Amino acid sequence: MASILSSSSDGTVQNMSTSSFAEARDATSGSRASGTRTTVNFGQGHTSGRVGERWLIQRMFLDFDTSGISVEPTAATLNITGTILGTADYFVVKGTQDGVGGTELNTDDFDAIDGWSNSGVDNEGNVTKYSAESGSWNTSGNNAITLTAAALSDMVSLDTLKVCLLTNKDLRYDDLSVGEQIVNVGFMSEEGEEGAIGSSAGGKVP
Repeated sequence: MASILSSSSDGTVQNMSTSSFAEARDATSGSRASGTRTTVNFGQGHTSGRVGERWLIQRMFLDFDTSGISVEPTAATLNITGTILGTADYFVVKGTQDGVGGTELNTDDFDAIDGWSNSGVDNEGNVTKYSAESGSWNTSGNNAITLTAAALSDMVSLDTLKVCLLTNKDLRYDDLSVGEQIVNVGFMSEEGEEGAIGSSAGGKVP
């Protein structure tokens, strides 16, 4: 199977709260959606300053046109070029975002994750995992993420494979200590540049 590049809808939806981790993580919409930048990231933070405490949750969304796949692949890999920061353990899960195929992500896509519950629970058993948990992120090269059987099945049954990357702590409803921040950053490049996240270049499978 030839490589499939993600659409120009790649981006990050984030939510920030000055009240609590729960308010930041369990919101039904985010405070900001962005996709036309040189980098795209996912992570979370818990900071404290002159204005008090702040909690930030960031989730990365990608989508792939899989309408041409008629036979389930035996294996596939999501490839993302990392850069700058790579401090978060993470999962790839099934997304349900509206921002696909060139349509921009919006703040309502913040919780666009299959099976997600906004009721302050550990969602690890609720979501559809597209990868195992990963504890490494290459900041100067490719991150090759092996996709699960669930992803392989959806690649043939769905016309669009929707993907979300988020931290393991976000998934499991686990706040950070004050002053702690974890984030992974992916590089956005020009169309056709292999393995990069970006406008019509995004993550790549297999």
